Amino acid sequence: MRRAGRAGHPITLKPFLVIGSKGDDVLRGNQVLRAAHAIGPSRTLLELAYARHDVFASTESATVRSALAHLASWLEGEGFADKGGEG
Repeated sequence: MRRAGRAGHPITLKPFLVIGSKGDDVLRGNQVLRAAHAIGPSRTLLELAYARHDVFASTESATVRSALAHLASWLEGEGFADKGGEG
């Protein structure tokens, strides 16, 4: 994947969302965000301040709510979901 990205060949042209975290307990948050550039050009990058590696399984409910809200907003903005979750 990295080789293809460095060669300028995207893995996908479809839109995708990458959520990283400064508080990632497995990877450095910037590793995740940097790697996303090799996947493709239609990326949206989001870095949460204090989420764990799996942002949706963080122990802090406010962090999970924030990640879910960002995901819902991104899905709506990309036309993958209707506002209000009706799509």
